[in-house]
This record gives sequence, structure tokens and C-alpha cells, in this order.
Amino acid sequence: MVNHKHKFFLSIFAFVFCFSLLCFYVHEQYQAAKIVNPASTSGTSLPNFTFYDKKGHAKELEQVKGKAVLVSFWASWCAPCLIELPDFQKLYEKYSSDGLEILAINLDDNGDEAYPFVKRFWESKNIAFPTYYDFSKASADKLMVSRLPTNFLLNADHEIVFESQGLQDWKSERIQKMIEDVLN
Repeated sequence: MVNHKHKFFLSIFAFVFCFSLLCFYVHEQYQAAKIVNPASTSGTSLPNFTFYDKKGHAKELEQVKGKAVLVSFWASWCAPCLIELPDFQKLYEKYSSDGLEILAINLDDNGDEAYPFVKRFWESKNIAFPTYYDFSKASADKLMVSRLPTNFLLNADHEIVFESQGLQDWKSERIQKMIEDVLN
């Protein structure tokens, strides 16, 4: 009887410890998130780059010229990325009819891992916008993406309005206003 109580309390302790570590990690990601000063990138166009759909068909940023775009580089192993993606779905629901495009570009190493994960995750979170892939990471290299998630909010001319690295609060009034300004 004592042995079972001991195991029970150890299990509870282990759970609380792991949960605390996760909370600390998420908190640190918020604290470490980097927001590039909008004034420093204002008017700077994001260069054209190539990414791929699940069937391997090449797509380019230029194909959505004339639309406001949220470009997000993410990976399945990136916990902050997985927190942001459902927030992007909310943005998609709110702003896609106004012209906001979301380009979620997965940077996993290969499709064998990425495709099943994306299918499960998109279904479990009811995500409707498509995801794209760049297993070679050529687009991330071209844009000097060094941390995930990295996001770019672009106006219709594909000028960078907002750039971030790390977990962001996409529900904040400040970011919502930026998106609305880009769409107007």
C-alpha cells in the first residue's frame, strides 16, 4: 500500500515538474521574442522566394502580389510555432475575406515526417489555410531566417510592415491594428 502511494505522489510530482518546465519554456519564448522595429523595415520589400505545395508544385511569393500576406516559417518540432498556428486560423477567419493571405511554410527535413504531422495537426485544430513546404530551406536561407517561428506581415506591394522572431500574441490590439491597416 505504501509503495503505491509513493508511486502516486512521485507521478504527481513528475507531472507538476514537467508542466512547470513547459510553462517556463513558453514564458521564456514570449520574453525572448524579437519584434523588428517596423520603422527599420518599413518600405523594404521581401524578396521573391519559392516554396512548394504537398504535390511538389513550385509556388512563388510573386503569385500573391497585390494582396496583403502573412508569411510564417515554422516546423513541427517548434513548440511556439504550434501555439501560433491556431491563432493564424483565427486571423484567417477574420481577415481572409478582406484579402489577407497566409503562407505557412513548413521547414521540416522531409515530407515523410511533415505530411502526416500537418494532416493531423490541421485537422485537430480545424485549420483551413494551406501549408507549404521548403525541405531544402532555400527560402529560409534567402530570407536569413535563423529562428522559428519567423513571421513577416507584408502589404499589397510586399513591403515588410511587421517582422517577428519567436512567439507573438497575434490577438493583441497592436498586431490586429497593423493587419487592419495593411488591408485598408
